[in-house]
Amino acid sequence: VSTQSTWVCHKHGESLETWNSYYKFLLQHKKLDMIKALPKHAFEQLPSSQHIQAMVKFGGIEMKEPNGSLERGRTIFEGLVSKYPKRGDLWSVYVDLEINVLRNINKNDQSAHIHHIRNIFDRMTTLNLSPKTMQSFLTRYMAFEKEYGNESTQKQVHEKALHYIEYKCGTQKKKKKKKKKKKR
Repeated sequence: VSTQSTWVCHKHGESLETWNSYYKFLLQHKKLDMIKALPKHAFEQLPSSQHIQAMVKFGGIEMKEPNGSLERGRTIFEGLVSKYPKRGDLWSVYVDLEINVLRNINKNDQSAHIHHIRNIFDRMTTLNLSPKTMQSFLTRYMAFEKEYGNESTQKQVHEKALHYIEYKCGTQKKKKKKKKKKKR
């Protein structure tokens, strides 16, 4: 790896795009040892407000690029969603990347990947998120099942939606009762 690319990262280290380009460069040249150290170096120069965004970009690069590793990308995203489980944007990017990977693999190899994506959607639907966010996730889950599932899997998504509605309605009623008691 050239000292020139290292110098560019040092000189323009506050730029997320610089680190993304450098990550791609290292991936193309199969410098895995340097890739593992890259987030630490990037975080030293990037503002803290861009750390999550940087990791999202790095995970996306791993999952999209020909020299990337699906497993490294998944590891990055699993770390992000476990650390920030209520960040719907992270879950959304993660599942979108997984679906794009699915669309680009051989039909004979899709079964395990479909199961993995269902697992992500199932985890998403158990989170206590806003109704708007959950509606978006459930709508996307149903669209996924219409494309890759069957009547049974679509019914399961429908049941998850009903369960979420029942849970939210029950929670809202409890909150209203507590407010009435406090007013008395």
